[in-house]
Amino acid sequence: MVEVRPRESYGPVDRDGTGPLLLERLRHDFPDVTLFEPNVFYATERERAEYAFHLSARSWKDAASLRDDVARAERDRTIARDELAQLQGKYDLALQEIEELRAGRSGLGPRLRRALRR
Repeated sequence: MVEVRPRESYGPVDRDGTGPLLLERLRHDFPDVTLFEPNVFYATERERAEYAFHLSARSWKDAASLRDDVARAERDRTIARDELAQLQGKYDLALQEIEELRAGRSGLGPRLRRALRR
């Protein structure tokens, strides 16, 4: 383990001196070592993990990459909120239609009436 170079700061990583790339390079010096499938120790989803799973702290990213990730997450959140608003409107309309049908106030629900007006 003389070749291991522990991290001393946050930010870009020496990918050849740490983690999977280091271990992959070193394993050729030890032909009798047992290799495990990635999901045993390095699964990225809890449901797929057999022993442990990897929590992605994003510590290898620099500030610009983290800002890009935040901007992408904000765009995704906006899209999700818009989709939710549309679904909420459809849900509310369906509830209104069910109430009218249950109350016998209308032979046609709001969606059917709207479709017939077109």
